[in-house]
Amino acid sequence: MTRDVGRGLGLRRLFARILASASVAAGAAACSSQDTGCPDAQERALVFDLTTRTETCGDAADAGKASDASDAGDAGVPKDAGACTCEELCAKVQGYSVRTCRYLSATQLECTAAPPCLGGRKPEGLSVPRLPPSDRRTAFLLGCAHMEAASVIAFARLADDLEVLGAPAGLVVRMRAAAGDEVRHARDVLALAGDHSMPVVDITPARRKDAFTIALENAREGCVRETFAALVACRQAASARDEAVRTVMTTIAADETRHAELSWELASWLDERLDDDQRRAVVRAREDEARALRAELAARRLPEDTDLGLPGAAEAVGLMDAFVRSVVVAGGRTTSTSSMSWAG
Repeated sequence: MTRDVGRGLGLRRLFARILASASVAAGAAACSSQDTGCPDAQERALVFDLTTRTETCGDAADAGKASDASDAGDAGVPKDAGACTCEELCAKVQGYSVRTCRYLSATQLECTAAPPCLGGRKPEGLSVPRLPPSDRRTAFLLGCAHMEAASVIAFARLADDLEVLGAPAGLVVRMRAAAGDEVRHARDVLALAGDHSMPVVDITPARRKDAFTIALENAREGCVRETFAALVACRQAASARDEAVRTVMTTIAADETRHAELSWELASWLDERLDDDQRRAVVRAREDEARALRAELAARRLPEDTDLGLPGAAEAVGLMDAFVRSVVVAGGRTTSTSSMSWAG
């Protein structure tokens, strides 16, 4: 499977089969509000007890200052918030970009996260973006534009590391070309979000990586997250009711499918440079990341949107289950006996 996908022989056909699969529809139908493995239909704000948190940020002189996105209400802003604004605290405690936040009391914070963007390859050291107050759809698009912009850096860094490792010149060139694709994606998705500026891409300095470190990162960000994002992009390209969205996503879906194939080709090249223990660790990383992504889809639902062509909550989980069976587990079995148990 790894070699087939890497040669561009598998993903397009696999995606078409997954999207048309009756098993996806069956898996989606099996989800209900009583099933804890599937997301519910309502967006939920999360409440955090600040007395149990240790997050700090900013300048101590700014402690307790509420951001424009916060609503202190009658409870007032706590004076011991560790120099974080309401928005900064929400981003730190929940790990997602913030859509709304407010203090319920001096010790309780209520946060609503922007829906997670699946697109792009996240570089190491990327900070959660600070998004302006907006509706859920705009927040989703801004988050995606931010991730596409961050992917430019991820592919450029990966190309540099592979060049140092002596990777084939063609592989390095295609990584740099992928970075160029992501520049276009960021601009196009930002345009769909309307009159907004690109969220700042805040990232730590790069560090040189060896083959094993790159293989682990590629397993998570390329073979799982970017590949699944390509599948969802194909769904959007085929289903978006908004013509502008459909046009943008048709190009992005083709590019991201090619990037996903590139991730699997890289996995194959790196596999030959690892020992048996490292290969098994890469397979485990792929499987663990798939579980984590499924949990995120269940807990932090995509905003079902017919104009954007995004799947509903249950369908997204069903797509993920089909993706794991068809791609992740099958790919893992090329280098070791996969022990992954997946209940779809």
